[in-house]
Amino acid sequence: LSGHYSVPFGYWLLGITASDYDYHQTIAGRNADILYAGKSRSLNAQLSRVLHRGTASKTAATYEVLVRETRNFIGNVEIGDQKRRTSAWRLGLTHRHYLGPATLDAGVSWQRGT
Repeated sequence: LSGHYSVPFGYWLLGITASDYDYHQTIAGRNADILYAGKSRSLNAQLSRVLHRGTASKTAATYEVLVRETRNFIGNVEIGDQKRRTSAWRLGLTHRHYLGPATLDAGVSWQRGT
């Protein structure tokens, strides 16, 4: 399950993306099958600003904060060593250029954290 919502105001855009996933896998064991399962959640908040807009192009700067949590289980028992909570921030620059019926997207970003 995932969702995104964004709100523009002037040359600024504020966006929030959240996701929540569950996954399951049955592993053949020696005497019985073993259920391996996990949960993953993420949240991404983004703020961007249009730096330049032309008739056929747009350049924007972005700042993002990312948070992710994963948990894994064997049966109903959580595997403590596989529990992770990570966070990061990212700065970026994006450019979109319209070339007739085609669109060229380019971007560069720098991220700190995982």
